[in-house]
Amino acid sequence: MANISTNPQNIIVTGGGNPVKTTVVFLLCVFVMFLFFSFIICTLRYPIIKVESASFSKLNSTNTNHLSAIWSISLRIENKGLPNSISYSKVHATVIYGDDQYSPEIDGSPAPPFHQKVGNVSMVGFKFVAADEYVGEKVVKGISDAWARGIEVNSASFSKLNSTNTNLTATWLVSLRFENPRLPPFLIFLSNSFSYTRIQATLIYELDDNDERELAISPATPSFHQRPGDISNFGFGFELANEYVGEEVVKGLADDWARGYVDFEVRLKAKLKCRGLCFLASHVNNIHCGPLRFGLLSNNGTGLFVGMIYGTRRGGETDCL
Repeated sequence: MANISTNPQNIIVTGGGNPVKTTVVFLLCVFVMFLFFSFIICTLRYPIIKVESASFSKLNSTNTNHLSAIWSISLRIENKGLPNSISYSKVHATVIYGDDQYSPEIDGSPAPPFHQKVGNVSMVGFKFVAADEYVGEKVVKGISDAWARGIEVNSASFSKLNSTNTNLTATWLVSLRFENPRLPPFLIFLSNSFSYTRIQATLIYELDDNDERELAISPATPSFHQRPGDISNFGFGFELANEYVGEEVVKGLADDWARGYVDFEVRLKAKLKCRGLCFLASHVNNIHCGPLRFGLLSNNGTGLFVGMIYGTRRGGETDCL
């Protein structure tokens, strides 16, 4: 018969390892995983979307709170994310007027599916059509008030925009349409005529609500007179040739460029003389156009006017459409 010893001194326990070594290996694995996921998160980027062009035509509103118009918008979508490609099954776009929950929305035709590898650039176009659609009294009145302001931005663009640490080079061209609206016959006694002795435009870049910078001043326009119903078109040019604007402006423009758009304000100083019931308004008049939003067309420093940013100007609403 075999004898089994139960003496504790004869029991040998194996395994378990070095607890300090195990802890170090575990922490090292956690640190490596942290570095790996940090690299993935830092290198992943959302697609960069820029407005290539935007326009509308045949805009017309009625007293019955209906609107007709056609909008065309072209977007440039670039995939700079690493290391993934992106597939778009559906891309929908909506035109919105206003910024509250009751703002009407007009859907555009969806873009066809497309695939983007890393570094690919795709041009996507959208078309929006409103054919006598109900949009409400607020929208119709807002659009009518904008048209009645009498000053409209025909076109605006900039080119050759380039900056160093503190200096800026660029050329801006802004075309404005001045109209003295003709009143209905039964209100003809309220009509006014305007004489503009000179109009000088200043280009403004706003860093924040409390800081703005004057970038350039255009030559003054010749004098002109407007009777009721008259329309006048004038162009204003601004040019900077490697001129000092400050580090804050250069950094602000670089941040705007990364978002795909940049805003400038055109401020007019006009010596205005009014003939009619507004004769008391004959004085030096300050006219604010903007902020004007420019979509960046490419990486060669070119931007095209895509719309007015209403309700964001410091000190009140813009005076231009």
